[in-house]
Amino acid sequence: MKPIPPKTTVQRRKLSVTVDETLLQQVDELATLLGGATDRAHIVEQALHRILAEHKAFQRWRSQRNATHA
Repeated sequence: MKPIPPKTTVQRRKLSVTVDETLLQQVDELATLLGGATDRAHIVEQALHRILAEHKAFQRWRSQRNATHA
């Protein structure tokens, strides 16, 4: 699996979610594995980036949508 890249400075907006306790515990464990310098938000953000990048139907839909809105 690819490593989680370091944080970068980008424009941010807040998103609040409630997740299963087990999932949150695993996110915290991953942060510990990564040395504790990586926070929950960064881990979740990187996971979402990967999911969206690898979702072929979503990527096709976005390409078609962007082509019609250009």
